[in-house]
Amino acid sequence: GDWSSDVCSSDLTCRGVLFDRPDVVATAPETIRPVADRVTCVPGDFFEAVPPDGDAYLLANILHDWSDDDCVRILQRVRAALRPDARALIIDIVVPPGNPEHPGPLVDLMMMALFRDGRERTEAEFASLAAAAGLDVERVIPTATPSSITILRPR
Repeated sequence: GDWSSDVCSSDLTCRGVLFDRPDVVATAPETIRPVADRVTCVPGDFFEAVPPDGDAYLLANILHDWSDDDCVRILQRVRAALRPDARALIIDIVVPPGNPEHPGPLVDLMMMALFRDGRERTEAEFASLAAAAGLDVERVIPTATPSSITILRPR
């Protein structure tokens, strides 16, 4: 069947791990209270390693903060944790080719101003980062927001 249908059944029995910096994890219990019985908080550094054996690894608004080299390092850590049937889901703006009427280029300017190496990327740029980390783009799913969901699978 469809990979995504196997990740979480409709009866909401999904469990998750919030993996973030120790200072973020320390304040998480208040934020995750509605789902606290299904979430385990784990402090760490995604430049070092990520928890193994997940079905899906969600990086929401993460990669656009970092340089290409740092993104490859992050994705390599995720790749090292991925089982063959698992996926990484990247939620970030995927800038369409050309000069679209899309907020991506404007957000890209803001990212460059806020983060020294931050930037928005095209699908081809995400594919290049993924390939350097041993991953392939399975598909890109547009959303009703400027962000898309880019699904990566192990090579």
